[in-house]
Amino acid sequence: MWMQGGPGAPSTFGALNEIGRWFIDEKLQIQDNPYSWCLDAHCLFIDNPVQTGFSFQTDLQGNYNKDPNIEYTRTSPEATEQLWQLLSQFLPIFGLQDNPFYITGESYGGIYTGTMGSTIVRHNKAGDYKINFQALALGDPMLNVE
Repeated sequence: MWMQGGPGAPSTFGALNEIGRWFIDEKLQIQDNPYSWCLDAHCLFIDNPVQTGFSFQTDLQGNYNKDPNIEYTRTSPEATEQLWQLLSQFLPIFGLQDNPFYITGESYGGIYTGTMGSTIVRHNKAGDYKINFQALALGDPMLNVE
């Protein structure tokens, strides 16, 4: 799982400009990325927190609230809890629950990456849905927010 910097930077940036299977060239054409991490592994890019990139919140009736002043996610631990909930559904639906799971991130994604690892370990120890978490990797990370 790739955790983009930001906060609020969409993971589609990493998917289309850094490690993803394709990139957008200077003529705005899609090209194969011969250096993509996704050639040898499953890659998961999730825009987070909610309201970032293509990620949005709906009410219980499925309606999107367009009020730009609404803040749906207040903290990095809250954002990673939402991601854990997503993963606990996504991985079994696609038959990936037994695969080794790695978390990577850059910049502010360093906060998300470490917090996500902690969230997974906490849920695994509690006996909740178990994610086969193996390791995390950080690139030019932000590690402390005060």
